[in-house]
Amino acid sequence: MTQRTALYRYLDAAGRPLYIGITGDVKQRGESHRHSRWDREAKSFTVEWYDSLDLALAAELHAIKTEMPKYNRAHNFGDISLA
Repeated sequence: MTQRTALYRYLDAAGRPLYIGITGDVKQRGESHRHSRWDREAKSFTVEWYDSLDLALAAELHAIKTEMPKYNRAHNFGDISLA
């Protein structure tokens, strides 16, 4: 059984990424970010669904490395942990 997983982005007013992450529950994950810096700065939020966790993880890694969001630490600065 595959786990459908969302890749989400918080974007600033100019459309630049503030934070990129993945989750199986967009609503719950949004609640956990409610008081983060990127949530307060964000002017928009996007979601892309993937058919598996592995596909979402690969898309997240690629997005963080190429888009360089302001608040991601994992993948952005050489730290590959997902914590």
